[in-house]
Amino acid sequence: MARLIALTFFAISVAIVSTSRPEVAAAAPSCSVVGTMLEPCEPYVIDQGSQPSSACCNGVKEVSDSVESKADLEAVCNCIKNALPLIENASPARISGLPKACGVNSNFPPFDPNYDCSKISD
Repeated sequence: MARLIALTFFAISVAIVSTSRPEVAAAAPSCSVVGTMLEPCEPYVIDQGSQPSSACCNGVKEVSDSVESKADLEAVCNCIKNALPLIENASPARISGLPKACGVNSNFPPFDPNYDCSKISD
């Protein structure tokens, strides 16, 4: 369960980074909030379903909508990055493909524990 939450954190943070709105200032969601939003994505991320559930996609959209600045994107990226090692059998391709699979228009950073989240651009 913790691993799924970690993977979900990562996918959502990527989506948030790509759909940031710099004109609106708000705090980034906490890692626990990101994890809760993305938890329904676990079955899809570990290859236990051909498509993400509607609950998963709603979470991806919520995370994406909550990112309003580069700092928010960095924070979400770091949440996901730190959660990745906790998710066993997670498919990197499925994680990085979550936004597209859910119809969320965003460009996610690489899903790699070595990715430098500070390099995310607005």
